Amino acid sequence: LTFLPGGEFVDDNIFYSDGIENIAGVGVEENWADEAVLDVAFYLRLHKFNDFDRRFYTEKYENNSYFHAQFPVPPLITFHWEVYEKCSQDFLICLKYLQDVVVETHLQRISSTDYIMRQMNWTVEKHGGDIRMVNDECLRLKTLDWTKPEPFRGPLDRFRWRVTASYFMCWYTM
Repeated sequence: LTFLPGGEFVDDNIFYSDGIENIAGVGVEENWADEAVLDVAFYLRLHKFNDFDRRFYTEKYENNSYFHAQFPVPPLITFHWEVYEKCSQDFLICLKYLQDVVVETHLQRISSTDYIMRQMNWTVEKHGGDIRMVNDECLRLKTLDWTKPEPFRGPLDRFRWRVTASYFMCWYTM
């Protein structure tokens, strides 16, 4: 460890960078990972709190959504092949791949009501009509994502993708 003024320290065994990476031959912008983590987390959060185990159910029932508390039981027998291919290599390659898929979905973090309210500095008192309009569009996109699971081959493929992505993001967090 190298100790710095103010009580901070740097672990000499950890690689630090300036935020600009070259991933699999694709140059990415500075601070891309910050945005990517937020985008991926937003998308996976929708799964954790709203989805159900599509291997066993065709509809959402009152008590069949529990992913906010634990991974699916029983666990996946096989991972989603693309997520496994990318995410078993490296965290940054995984994150870039996940973000590339997430930006192809209908409902994204940048189109959420909360995000737009913060970007526009809107308050409920002054911009109630605008907020309702944005929220209606957000709900429309959420419904579209639920009924047309693009870019996936169907609801089961999306479920397997999200669970596999959640496994890897949890693993990389530890």
